[in-house]
Amino acid sequence: MKAWGQLQAGLPDWELVIAGPDCGAKGDLEAIIAEEKIPRVRFVGEINGSAKYDFLTEADIYVLPSHTENFGVTVAEALACGTPTIASQGTPWEGLETEQCGKWVPIGVEPLAEALRELTSLTDDERAEMGKRGRVWIQRDFSWDGIGAKMKAAYAWLLGQGEKPGFVRVD
Repeated sequence: MKAWGQLQAGLPDWELVIAGPDCGAKGDLEAIIAEEKIPRVRFVGEINGSAKYDFLTEADIYVLPSHTENFGVTVAEALACGTPTIASQGTPWEGLETEQCGKWVPIGVEPLAEALRELTSLTDDERAEMGKRGRVWIQRDFSWDGIGAKMKAAYAWLLGQGEKPGFVRVD
């Protein structure tokens, strides 16, 4: 919320829409909004089914700031919908950077504000290109076909019938 508040003077046409179940955080966020006089923030609650995918497809940017997230399926869902994404390094989404479909930023207000500043300054076409790259990445690496290909490569390597796949870590 504080990162969004830092950008308000430069983003008169943008709105922050917070979706998802309350889980007890809404009151704290509303207090920050009131205290820091942050405009253009809307809470829409939990969105399910096809409405969720419509919502993600229509979004200009999806943001998941999290200190810890084991996967963050909403990131995959947003990317599958072609939406550029910002996630914090408390999530396992380093590929946002390598696939050039978003930003993977250190946890904190300043890095998040900088990523928001960067993505909101892009043209609609530039964000659409990022979204396309994200969709391709998700289809390639996280679809059933992509997962199956990885499983096949891992088993081939284990059976001595191929090179160690890049996604296999031996620590």
